Amino acid sequence: MKTATLIKAMKERGMDTTAIEKLVEKQSKRIWSDLNGRCECDKHLGVEASAILEMRPKAKTITTSMTKWSIMSQEDVAYLSNEYCNGGTICESCRY
Repeated sequence: MKTATLIKAMKERGMDTTAIEKLVEKQSKRIWSDLNGRCECDKHLGVEASAILEMRPKAKTITTSMTKWSIMSQEDVAYLSNEYCNGGTICESCRY
């Protein structure tokens, strides 16, 4: 079930959606994964990838001299957040 559908159903039943909305807000920024499995947000991609992203803000993939970055789906981000980060961000730089 998509998050928006879940929130709508909860509101229709008069349930409090504050916690889930905060989680969605936290996870709404784009998360990128590179070929080594590293996860970073737009802010922490690194100089070369950030420069490419600045030139192409709607890019789905970024190829740098060291690796290739791909945007992660919101479902993957939510799964990793809940499974490994106690609901927090999966950006490795934001987390530490």
